[in-house]
Amino acid sequence: IGPANCTLCFPDSFSEPASIDVTMCLCNKGYTSVPGQPCDACVGGYFKASRGFEECTQCKAGTYSSTVAAVSEATCIDCPMGKTSLPASTFLSDCVCPEGDTLLMPFNVCVPCAAGTFKEDIGNHNCSLCEAGKFSGARGVNSSARCLSCLPGATTRNPGATGAINCTCDKGYTGRALGINCTACLAKEYKATYGS
Repeated sequence: IGPANCTLCFPDSFSEPASIDVTMCLCNKGYTSVPGQPCDACVGGYFKASRGFEECTQCKAGTYSSTVAAVSEATCIDCPMGKTSLPASTFLSDCVCPEGDTLLMPFNVCVPCAAGTFKEDIGNHNCSLCEAGKFSGARGVNSSARCLSCLPGATTRNPGATGAINCTCDKGYTGRALGINCTACLAKEYKATYGS
C-alpha cells in the first residue's frame, strides 16, 4: 500500500501505470536494451524513433551522425556533394569518394577515375590500372570487369591502356596494326616481339 512500494524503472526507460514487473519498463526513444536490463543510448551513426526494446537503426549510406541517443533520422546528415559513406557512419571524415571516383588533393574533391583505370569500392585511395591485355576508354569505371580484352592473339604491353589502339599482336602472333586478326605463327616460325 502506498507509492513507497513502487520501484523506479531503470534510467532512460518508462512504464505504463500499474506495471507489475521490471520487464514492463520500456526504453525511451534513442535508447535500446533487452527486457529487464538497463537501457543503453544509441551510439553515433544510429537512431531510434520509438519507445521499446527495438534495436537502434543505422543512418543510411551517404550520411553520418555523431549524435548520441538520437531519436530521429533527421540527425543523419548528408555527406557533401560527390561523396558517400558506409551505413552507420559517425563523422564528416567518414564521407569519402564513391566507387569509380578518387580524391583530388589539395582540393578535397572527388573526380572520376581516368581512362584505363577503375575503383571498385568507396574510399579516397587511388584508382587501379586495368591489367595488361585489357583497356578502358571510359572515365569513372567502378569495376575491373569493365576493362575490355583485346582481340584473341593481341594484348596491351602495359597496364592502364586507354583504348583498342593500344592493342597489338602478342609474341608468337602476327597480324595487322591495332591487334586485328592476329594469328599464331605457323610451325617452324616464331616471333619474339610485339606488333604487326
